[in-house]
Parts: sequence; structure tokens; C-alpha cells
Amino acid sequence: MSERDKMGGFLDLYREYNDEGARIKAGEARHEHKGAIERHEAGYMTRDELAEDWGRIFDEYVATKPADRRAGALLAHFCGARARPLYIFGLREAFMAWDMRHLLNVIHQSSRCMSAGKRALGSGCDHSANFMRAALAFAANDAALAKALLPRELGPAKNGHPACKAGANLMMSLMHGDGAMLETSREAAVRWMSAKRPVFEKSMVGFLLALCANDMPGASECLKRLCEGTRKIADPAEMSRLEKCFCGYAHGLYNFAGAVLPAADFGRIEPPDDKGFIKEFARWNVENGFPGGDLYFAMPGRLASLDAIARADPPAEKLRKASGAGAKFDTDHRAFSDELTARAGLSGGNA
Repeated sequence: MSERDKMGGFLDLYREYNDEGARIKAGEARHEHKGAIERHEAGYMTRDELAEDWGRIFDEYVATKPADRRAGALLAHFCGARARPLYIFGLREAFMAWDMRHLLNVIHQSSRCMSAGKRALGSGCDHSANFMRAALAFAANDAALAKALLPRELGPAKNGHPACKAGANLMMSLMHGDGAMLETSREAAVRWMSAKRPVFEKSMVGFLLALCANDMPGASECLKRLCEGTRKIADPAEMSRLEKCFCGYAHGLYNFAGAVLPAADFGRIEPPDDKGFIKEFARWNVENGFPGGDLYFAMPGRLASLDAIARADPPAEKLRKASGAGAKFDTDHRAFSDELTARAGLSGGNA
């Protein structure tokens, strides 16, 4: 089978990405407000180049901190600011090799680092902020991370973006087998879906609603629309060009269905005919029993503590109530940082 036959329509998207990356690398069509993401997309072409740059950043922003604040600085500067470039770099590696195991490991390591960085910063929202992170975690079959992001003990999400609240509560209900939560979550999601919503958001929530209704043709259609909606996101800070070539969220929801549905029902979901959905990756996951991931890039030397963060058992999300009248619950980012760095064998969780 030729490369063109194996890679299908994805190859067209990937070549389009490479052409654009080459123009930016050459200094053409540069826009300052996109600068950081574009430089990372077209920047790290080898692991040595990435490690050298990250080593310089470590020496400047982490090693100079007092010992009790270095772990917090590590979370802020690498898991926070640079985890997405690590994901984009890894996607490029996996697609260049067309290696499905490598792709799984890229998603596993990157989603753990990205979620850690976001959780350490806090969002002002409750666990609804973790919905998208949990969906991507399932693209690597990382149920441990997803359950830590959306633990049953926290109950329904109430403080956050409406789409994320609807999606988080449906996902929690299905993932934890909570029938009572499922009923109220489904009613709220149906109300939310009744108004005009962005395709990307509506497709994710609609997919979960379709699972609840045992509507597998509807779930299949939502996956296709989700891939299409992904490419409509214009802001590169939200979705890079290469991430538009590979719809990680669609793969995550597909794998999530494989985790929570009976095999016969899951088999009725049709993988979408879309350039951004890698059918070979979906097939590989099913045929291998939805395997867990590992690190795709073991960090060298002084950066090895990043590996410990990615390998650590992810702490369950906790909430805190802010002070003041009418205060709402949001995620306790300080408790998370302290617990994660302790589990990783580091010290100084708060920068």
C-alpha cells in the first residue's frame, strides 16, 4: 500500500501545514500576535534543538529560583507555557514516521503536561474547566487522568463555560455510571443544545447526548461535525495548524465511547470520513484493546524532572470556595501543585 493510500486525506492537510510552516520559517507572512505559536510550530525540527532551547529556559527561569520554588517554576514555564509546543512537535514526529504507538505516546505525555500546567495556574472555574482536557486524555486511553480531572466526588459542575459544564457533567455521568447525575445532566444539556451554538462545542456535547440516547448514527455524525468544526477555529492560540490536521478531541470521544459502551453498541459508531480523523489510529486502538500510553520523549539531564511530573499518578481535582459574598467554588490550584510535585518526588509546588 502506498503512502498516499495509507495516509488518505490527512496527507493533503499535512502538506498544507508544511507549506505554511515553511513560509513562516522563511519570515514571510509573519504576524506578531501569533508569534509564539507559529515559531514553535515551525521551530523545533529536531529533539536536540528542543532540548537545547528548553535547557536554556530551565537555566534562566527555574534553576535561578530558590530550591523551595523550583518545582512551581517548572510547572509554570514548561507544563504551562511549553506543553503545547511539545505536543505539536510530537505530532510532527509521529506523522513523519506514521507510527500509531508513537502518536499514542505523544498524546499521553503532552496531555498530562498540558493539563498539569493549566491546573497549576487555576481558572476561576470549577472542574468544568477540565472537560476538554479529559476528552484529549481519552485519545491516549488515559482513564486515570480523565477520572482525576472529573472525579465523581465533586458532583455536577456548576461554575464555568456553559458548553464545558454540559460536556463535563455528561462525561462524568457516563464515566462513573451515575444514573441520577445522568438524568439531570442530560436535561440541562438538551436545553443548552436548543439554542444556536458553535459547531465545535455543539458537536462535543451532542456526541455525549447521542451516547446517552443510544443513537449511534447521531454520535457518528457528531464526530464528523467535530472534525469540521476544529478546522474553523481561527485563533492559533486555541488550535494550531497541525492540531487542525489531527482532531485529537474526536479521537478522544471515540475512545471514550469504547470505554463506556458495550462492545456491540460501540461497534455501531462509524469513524468519520474526514481528513482530520486518522482511521488507522482508531483501528489500531480498537485492535490493541485501547492500550495505555507512555512517554514519547524522555527529557535529558536537568529536564528529567519533567518526566517525573508526566509519570506521576495525577491528583484528583479539588475545589475551594473563594472569599466574599456570592463567591463560587473553583479549582484549588495550590493544593494541586503541592500534591503533584510531592507525588513526582519534587519540592516547592507553588512558584
